[in-house]
Amino acid sequence: MILGLPGAVRRRHGSPRRVMFYRHRVHTMPVTKSRLAFKILASDMGCAVEFLGTGQQVVAEGPHAKGAMHYWENDIGLIEGHGTMRRHLLTVHDVDALMKDLKEGVDRDERLERIRLSLPTMRDRAAAVSITNLASPHYAKGENGQALLKRAIAKIDIDDASLESYDNWIRLLRAIKAACAGNYDFFLDTVWPWAQGNAGNVEKGIEWVQERWDRFRDSQLGAEYVL
Repeated sequence: MILGLPGAVRRRHGSPRRVMFYRHRVHTMPVTKSRLAFKILASDMGCAVEFLGTGQQVVAEGPHAKGAMHYWENDIGLIEGHGTMRRHLLTVHDVDALMKDLKEGVDRDERLERIRLSLPTMRDRAAAVSITNLASPHYAKGENGQALLKRAIAKIDIDDASLESYDNWIRLLRAIKAACAGNYDFFLDTVWPWAQGNAGNVEKGIEWVQERWDRFRDSQLGAEYVL
C-alpha cells in the first residue's frame, strides 16, 4: 500500500524470513538503514522489519551459512522483476512513511510489543568533506574511477523530471564535483558538455553553471550518489 509491489522476493528454505527488492529513485536523498523490532507477547518471539539502504548488503542467491538454499518466490528474480521495480521507485520519504505506519500498527495491536524503532536519516549525509581532499569517501577512486564517473554522467538524462527541481539539480552538480575532486578540466570536458543537454543551461551559458560549480567547497555526497 505504501511502497507498491516489490520487484522480487528472496526466500529461504526452512525460514519465514524474506527480502523484498526495490529500486531507489535516482538523484534523491540516499536511503539509510531503518529498523522496527518488536515481539509477539504470547510466545515472546522476537521479530523485526528492517530496510537496508546505503552501505548495507544482503545475500541475493546461493546457500545460507547454515546450509539452506535461498530461492526466488514464484521464480521471479532481479532480472524478471526489473520492470516492476522501475514502476515503483522509492525515496527516503517512502521508507520513512512505511516505518512509521508499521510502528503505529504494532502499537495498536495488543498482541505485540514494540522494542525499538530507528528511522532513516532524513538528510543527505552526516558529515561534509572537503571536495579537494583526494582521500574523501566521495571521490571516484581506483584505476577506472574517473572513467566510470564520466560514463555515468553521460548516461544521466539532464532533462529527467527528477532534475526539474533546482535543489535536485544542484545536489547532483555538487556530488559530481566531489566525485572528481573539483577537477576543472573534468568540468570543461565532461560536465559542461553534459549540462548543455538542457536548453536552459545553454541559454544561461557556461558562466552561470561554472558560478554554481565554484561555490561548492565541501560535500555530503559524491561518486556513490552519481553512480
